[in-house]
Amino acid sequence: MSRFNTSYGSRTATTKSGYYLHDSACSLYTEGHEIAEEFIEVIKEVADRAPVETDYGAAGCGSCFRTDDPTALFWTAQGGDSVDCLILKFDSEDVDGFDRTELGSLIVNVAEEMDVDADWTGDTSDCVVLGDADFYDD
Repeated sequence: MSRFNTSYGSRTATTKSGYYLHDSACSLYTEGHEIAEEFIEVIKEVADRAPVETDYGAAGCGSCFRTDDPTALFWTAQGGDSVDCLILKFDSEDVDGFDRTELGSLIVNVAEEMDVDADWTGDTSDCVVLGDADFYDD
């Protein structure tokens, strides 16, 4: 379920992170947290294109996210909404050469193909940022 949101000074279609709340999410999740639909579409496309099973979802604190899949995409759904910018956390085991570096690059490439700004340092300890192409330049 999405809605048209104009309260952010932009005309961004949003949805509730709660629709994507992962089973492992802790109670620090903020009820009503919103995320830009375009970010969700990027995440779904990355999960579809990844050559290994990929789980994704909203988390409370972020360190609560747990999955048995070798690859994961998740965001912290607490505090302010993720409408203009999303800090996307990711993790991947090395499976046949597909690892964290490959996953980070895939996220950025898919975002660019879908006309969503993205930024990443290339360092696997950093998150990929959707919605702000200059996040790491500041």
